[in-house]
Amino acid sequence: MLSMEIMDTPLMSSITRYKALKADLPTPWFTVYPYPGNLTAWGSDVASELTLGARRSQPFI
Repeated sequence: MLSMEIMDTPLMSSITRYKALKADLPTPWFTVYPYPGNLTAWGSDVASELTLGARRSQPFI
């Protein structure tokens, strides 16, 4: 499994950007670790980003 952390680079700066990468890489083995501190650093709405990434079957995709 590969889980990318939201980090302080444009490549993986939000769950929204992760979802775009996930669309190009549709595998259950590619997930995201949503670190709230880095979401805040990019000026993201943390609650909206976490809601976007939440699923019923798993805490985060």
